[in-house]
Amino acid sequence: MNVSKLLYLIGVISLVSLVLYFLFYAHLYTHSDLIEAYAFFGIAVATYFVFVFIYNKGNIGKLLSLVGLVLIAVFAGVLFIQQV
Repeated sequence: MNVSKLLYLIGVISLVSLVLYFLFYAHLYTHSDLIEAYAFFGIAVATYFVFVFIYNKGNIGKLLSLVGLVLIAVFAGVLFIQQV
């Protein structure tokens, strides 16, 4: 199996597991928590598939996906530091 198919398979399995989790455990959360979780995971999954697509476009894609992931990590770090 090549890397591209493996990365897409990981994304699909993650998406299916999230859907199944919220299907079976939705009763544990409030309606607003579920909406927030759906929005977050929807954006996270979409971002993951965009980065996998860009990664598979050659050397420039690998560089762009690396830069994108570093920017996301820096943004998350800034948000974390602001919360502390």
